[in-house]
Amino acid sequence: TLAGYVDISRKLALQSDPSIEAVVRDDMVRTFASAIDAVAINGGGSNEPTGIIANSSTPVVAMGTNGGAITYAKINEMLKTVETANAVGTSPAFLTNPSVGSSLRQTPKQSSGVEGNFCVDPDGRMIGYFVGYSTNVPSTLTKGSSSGNCSALIFGDFSQFFLAFWSGLDVVVDSSSLSTSGGTRLAFFQDVDAAVRNP
Repeated sequence: TLAGYVDISRKLALQSDPSIEAVVRDDMVRTFASAIDAVAINGGGSNEPTGIIANSSTPVVAMGTNGGAITYAKINEMLKTVETANAVGTSPAFLTNPSVGSSLRQTPKQSSGVEGNFCVDPDGRMIGYFVGYSTNVPSTLTKGSSSGNCSALIFGDFSQFFLAFWSGLDVVVDSSSLSTSGGTRLAFFQDVDAAVRNP
């Protein structure tokens, strides 16, 4: 259950038109969406669904014993791992954070480093597949002695990741908690679960 609230002062309510409620709702929707993305990608914390990275059945292609720089050969190994599991599906894509994305756009496919022949092609794809970027992909992972400074690159069919919603964004208008100052508290709730269909 996601929960959050926003306090709207009496003066803000008096000075604004009804659009302030829409602004507050939009901000909360974006906040909840980001929290859902973070859980879907990583998850597994206390009272959280288990996401892709935290799922113990998700295969890992390590860059090295202690992490390491990404290579085109390792990207191909990721694709091979998913293909071997017959899990490429209909909506395969890569997902990583902006830092790794920046590195991929500068990493040559081969050791000779031919200019312009980088892991991410000029059309924004890698090995023919879409590459998405999100700050919700962690950059604080640990691999061997590389503690807290490794990032993730995920490849798979994201249509096979399930998000189950038991409600829309529920809003409770609370006019009593801030009654002494004339304010209003808007409390927001949303119930969601997540599951990896084919790790």
